[in-house]
Amino acid sequence: MHVYAHIDIEWSAAPALIYATLAARQGWLLGAGIADRWLWADQTWQITPNHSSQRLHWHAQTSVQPNLKADLVLELLDSVSSTHVRATLHVEWPKTAFKLWRYWQRRRWLHNELTNVLQHWREAWSTQTSPSDQLVQSHPRTCQAFHAMNALDQLQRIQALDQRWQQFEHGQLPNLPYSQTDQLPNADLAVDLVYAGGGLGLIHATLMARKGLNVLVFDRHQVGCAHREWNISQAELERLVATGFISWEALEHQIIMARYRDGLVRFHAAGSAVAPAELHLPEVLDIALDAGALLDYARQQFLAAGGIIWDNTSFEQVYHDPQQQQTVVAVRKADQPQLIAARLLIDAMGATSPLTLASQPFAGICPTVGTVLTGAEHDQSLGDILISVADTQADRQLIWEGFPGREHELTVYVFYYDQVGAKAKYRHSLLDLFEDYFELLPSYKQLQANAQHLRPVFGYIPARHALSKPKPLAGVVALGDASAQQSPLTFCGFGSFVRNLSRTTNLLEQALEQTLLAPQQLSLISAYQSNVSMNWVFSRFMTPWGRPQDVNELQNVFAHVLNRLGYDLARRFFQDQMTWQDYNRVVLGTLAYYPKIMQVAWQVLGWRDWLRWIGDWLRFSRAALIAQFGQQLPAWLVGRLPKPWLFQYNAAYAEWQAMGWLKSSPEHQSQALGSQPSIKQFG
Repeated sequence: MHVYAHIDIEWSAAPALIYATLAARQGWLLGAGIADRWLWADQTWQITPNHSSQRLHWHAQTSVQPNLKADLVLELLDSVSSTHVRATLHVEWPKTAFKLWRYWQRRRWLHNELTNVLQHWREAWSTQTSPSDQLVQSHPRTCQAFHAMNALDQLQRIQALDQRWQQFEHGQLPNLPYSQTDQLPNADLAVDLVYAGGGLGLIHATLMARKGLNVLVFDRHQVGCAHREWNISQAELERLVATGFISWEALEHQIIMARYRDGLVRFHAAGSAVAPAELHLPEVLDIALDAGALLDYARQQFLAAGGIIWDNTSFEQVYHDPQQQQTVVAVRKADQPQLIAARLLIDAMGATSPLTLASQPFAGICPTVGTVLTGAEHDQSLGDILISVADTQADRQLIWEGFPGREHELTVYVFYYDQVGAKAKYRHSLLDLFEDYFELLPSYKQLQANAQHLRPVFGYIPARHALSKPKPLAGVVALGDASAQQSPLTFCGFGSFVRNLSRTTNLLEQALEQTLLAPQQLSLISAYQSNVSMNWVFSRFMTPWGRPQDVNELQNVFAHVLNRLGYDLARRFFQDQMTWQDYNRVVLGTLAYYPKIMQVAWQVLGWRDWLRWIGDWLRFSRAALIAQFGQQLPAWLVGRLPKPWLFQYNAAYAEWQAMGWLKSSPEHQSQALGSQPSIKQFG
């Protein structure tokens, strides 16, 4: 009788280090070792290693009962910031060993045994995770703080992440796991849509499942697992409620952690020729959400809508037949290869998606570190959106954020903007930034005597300076951070996803119903906004270029200009709803207030990026002109457009809606986005 147990764990160390450490061990650590044999389950076992690349395998067999065999397999999956260990324990008992009715009892026992093994590994590994003497000497504050947070294992994870991102920045990108073929492999399962990534993708998949589609979501971890909290505005939550995904009652009782009366933007002004100016933005990031609770809710709703969930399933390859317009996705589930046939793959694997990395390299980077802490003096009704407390330090302009959560907790981040590769001004290292964070935190927040860091938060936020809409692979639609643009607040964002949720789900529904699945049509199903494509210029002014006070001085100039232009324009700017008139008013207002801006822009951008900015402005102007006249088309004419043209018009209309540019009559909205076509099932 064959029985197995399967568990996935996240290991905060590089795969090579885990492999070398465990491969050197004799036996499989399931019991006590005697000479070259191991005792387990009242048996004496002979252990034979059979390791291969990124895969540890121990085979065990008893001499008393040759038919009693066991295999322990560990598959090491590199996930950039850590390693995911997929552990499977197979035991083959003789059929006479136990009756069939005891199968589930044995399986439960085996699962507990494997859990004990993993716990034993963790305890054994903790003796190895003490920081090296070199790291203690080079980063003493970081080592001390992580020790107090009981998070020393995270240091290895950060070191691996630093190394991996440096490879990304220098062009060492993964091969594209995608191929076109007219001989698709036979699939084990057929669905309408398959979502790779169970974060934001799960929310999107829930709405598509409610439309009657057969949808599968898989994730290398648990589907619906959150790794950070989200901040958003009331207006954006109203859009989420309008999709029907969730009610206000559920949000208030389960999801919303805190509300802020105001949001603050303030830049250091000492030594600057420009007087300080504060921006108060009470309706921009004024609500803190419990991301874990929101995704738990999404998982429940998705399953209730008939969706299929595969936890602990890793993405491997995409095969697409352009003639049949069908896609097969290769994954690995419970150490077994699986092939899923679908009409489309929705890539929701985040900014480091292998499909995105191989085709759209990064142009900018925002290293970010921080902690969730208690004992910091902060007004719990105030969110710090962008704060600087000093001029440049080590050729970086450090910017702080602080957002209260539950029970007097405060999440604090520090970050800076930079370009990548040869254009980078600084060697990017999260470890170095953490050392600065713990040293400089008191300059941002006064800490009480009982202040305590609870857990670290960190990551690299990449940027793609999107000058045009993304060009997707045939059969693939990128979603969320995998197709992120760059906004003034951050390079990617939950807010952008929510603002465009109705847009992307409705367009995807129309494309499937009308079989409009060519790459140029799929490129219309995205959260791309022509106004956001201009924002790469603003981040360049956050990178030091001359005097230590230059960045702060110019940011205070922008704050003065936005204060003069009024709150509504400033809110639109920070929520990616800037109009063509808004943009030009900001540019002209800056020129009037600070005539040196032209000289500064030339110094910061150089002639190449100066011409690039002019080209972007011309494209933005064209988009604004099209939006102005496109909304004036009579409804009867829109209704008579050929299907591909109507789909293109609907996509443009949805973009105008997401940007807040709509001025047309309700008839146009009904014609464009109000239709609910019938969805045909796949297969």
